[in-house]
Parts: sequence; C-alpha cells; structure tokens
Amino acid sequence: SVTLVGHGTGGVCVGLHLTSGEWTEEMFHKAIIMSGSVLLDSMVKMPSYYGPGLDEIATAFGCFRKPTSSLVDCLRRVGGQILAENSPVVDWGPVVDSGLSNITTPFIPELPMMLVHQGKLRKVPLLIGHTDMEEGLELAMGDMLEHGIGAEMFETLLGDAVMMDLSQVEFNDTVCGGNMESVLEAVHYQYKPYPATTDPMILRRRYIEFATERKYVAPTIELAMHMSQQAETYVYRFDIKPRTEAAVKDIPDWMGVPHNFELIFLWGL
Repeated sequence: SVTLVGHGTGGVCVGLHLTSGEWTEEMFHKAIIMSGSVLLDSMVKMPSYYGPGLDEIATAFGCFRKPTSSLVDCLRRVGGQILAENSPVVDWGPVVDSGLSNITTPFIPELPMMLVHQGKLRKVPLLIGHTDMEEGLELAMGDMLEHGIGAEMFETLLGDAVMMDLSQVEFNDTVCGGNMESVLEAVHYQYKPYPATTDPMILRRRYIEFATERKYVAPTIELAMHMSQQAETYVYRFDIKPRTEAAVKDIPDWMGVPHNFELIFLWGL
C-alpha cells in the first residue's frame, strides 16, 4: 500500500498525481496534502507563459529559439557549470502539456481546476489540511510586525487582492466583470472587524486570516469537496503551536501556527 505525502509545493505535486489519469493508475492508494493546493491559479500555467523565459535562455547561450528540439540540442552542448552560472532567472513550474508531444499521453491535459470540476480525480482516500495562520510570517514583517496596519492600508490590501483575483477570471453570464464592488463588499463583510475598529493589531490579524483563507483554506476546501464525492476525504486545521524556545523564537506571541511549523511535530524535531 503506497501513500503519497506532500507539503507545500510537494502538496501541489500530490494534487497533480490525483489528476494525472492513466500515468499513475494503481501506483498509489492514499494521499496526504499538507499546506498546498493544486487549485491555485499560479501553480500550473499554459506553456506560452514561459515563452519569454525561453527567449532569454536562447539568447544567453546563442541558440536558435525554434524549433524547440534545436534549442534543447544546443543547450545540451553547453557545460553544466556554465548553464548554472549564466542561466537567466526564470520561475519554472508545471504546465498544461496537452499537445506538446505526439508520443506520450499528457500528464496535465488541462488546468487542474477544470479536471477537478470534471471529476477526473484518482479515487483514493485523501487527508488534506493547513495550519491556522499559514501566511503569518510571510506577511507580518517590518512595520506590520511591530505596529500592525492602519484602516486605510487594510482596505487597500483587501482591494488589491480582490482585483488581482478577478483579473484572472474569465467572465461570462454568471461571473460578471462589473461585480468588482459587490465582491469587495462581500470580502469586507466577512473580514472587517465588527464592531468597527481602527486597532492596527486587530486589523493585522484579520488581514493575515484573509490571506491564509484566500491562498490555502479556500482551495483546500474546494478540492476536498470534490474528492469527497468519490472517495473518503478528511480535512484538518493544525492549531498546535510549538512551545520549545528554539522553535518559537521567531514567532510572535499573538501569531498562530505559520507555514512549515507543523513539520516540527511531523518529524519529531
């Protein structure tokens, strides 16, 4: 019996195996996804996204950009040390590979969100979850860590996040691009403290909760919802904060469990 386990980016990889069709048929029997979701739009991109990066690499090493086979052959003739020291910085990641090969079946035939909504999931028991304040250390730095955030900045941060998310949505009759204000009002209703306050420490906590739920909780719940229709699915939230001085020296008292800190318990450190 094989169980796939992944944390963060590793969790994304487990999610990709859940949607990989015949590639992993009967190769694993259970899955655990910790603090990561394949449903985030930034996790899997279309091949064209990396076109500019390939252009930079071809230019850097004097290779023909097309056909791709020519570029690959050219790069294979470059020494490994030279490649490592001179390659342009490109944030590589998995892509939808349908149509990229006429030899093999695609591993990611469509965007994971579409595959999940179509029910194209491996029917294996799943345990999936997150910590209660994943984005804590990522966001609470500098002035925010010391002084919190003001009311105006709080609303600006929420608005920027909503605009960023809506800019990636394909609008149709159901999802209207003119609903920006309605979406923002819904976010304010959910995350602005009640009764209203300008306390920067309270606003800081609410913003971190919003960011954590946006990036981790929502995609976790959505994947679990679809998986539960096909197999046993369990969802957890990890709230147990480490107590040893060495483990918590970088975590403020007010903060819950940030990203990675549940691994202390997993590995018994």
